[in-house]
Amino acid sequence: MDKRYKFVRGHPFAGLEDYFGSEEIEVKNKEIVYSLKNNPRDINPNSTPSFAKKLGCFYEILIQGIYGGERHKRYVLKNDKGFCLEVVPDLVSEEGVWDAKAIASRSHIKLKDYQMMKYSLFQIKSENIQNIRIDIFRHGIRNLESTFADKPLNKLIFQLTQKTKNLISLDLSVVFEYYRLATKTKDFRLRYEKGDSYTKISSVNLNTLLAYPEESLEKMGFDLNNIEIKKRRFPPGVKIDNYEINSFPILIIENKDYPKKWLEGFKEIVEDKSQVPSIFSDLWNTEEIIYNEEDDWLDTNNKLTTDPPF
Repeated sequence: MDKRYKFVRGHPFAGLEDYFGSEEIEVKNKEIVYSLKNNPRDINPNSTPSFAKKLGCFYEILIQGIYGGERHKRYVLKNDKGFCLEVVPDLVSEEGVWDAKAIASRSHIKLKDYQMMKYSLFQIKSENIQNIRIDIFRHGIRNLESTFADKPLNKLIFQLTQKTKNLISLDLSVVFEYYRLATKTKDFRLRYEKGDSYTKISSVNLNTLLAYPEESLEKMGFDLNNIEIKKRRFPPGVKIDNYEINSFPILIIENKDYPKKWLEGFKEIVEDKSQVPSIFSDLWNTEEIIYNEEDDWLDTNNKLTTDPPF
């Protein structure tokens, strides 16, 4: 095994010494409370939360601890022609909008077509939102659901604090490139086209990006002169429910062309049906929806006045 991949099975920094000696990120709140147990907004009191909900809540509150801000803030994008779309990010802070995802070994994350469309539209039409990021956490627990589904919640929380292996933080432009390339190449290993269609990013792809970010981004077609790569580490002393989180490597990738210059070429990309799924081109070609700059678009927390069209 390449020494740069030792982190897959060993210590989080094994083979990633440049991360071990890097700066620590700033964490806004070092005493985090797992809110699924305490916050009625996170759970219907008349139902048992799904395992996905329990896992997702852990990483959502972790990014809230890192960046501050408000979870599950509700936005409505609409115009005077009856178009209405709800967007509920995992986190909104002073620094931007965040979506948290978790992945295990030999697994993949899903970039759902509808989710990518919503975030892209949100970026275009929300003047105050300058930064949308996807934070991807890798944990080292195999068979997570079968192992912890029937165990007390605190057992799951403890294991995640101990076995979160790394974090890769990408802005929307980088994530969208994974999405676009999978669509353009029509690679069945990267795309699922039936029903709730999505693009997959595998744990192997993410391992490669973590170990070799420059080579990975260059292979995707990015000009490295326009990319800022930051290697960081999670600081000691941060706790969730009094369980201290082990330190782990963090890769932050920022496209210097994002958002302004990237958005300038976005319309051309989405109008090319060979580069994006049909949900994008169909939406962009619906005359009352997107690129009529005279529309009075609203970005509010008010109640929906009509149902979303999708």
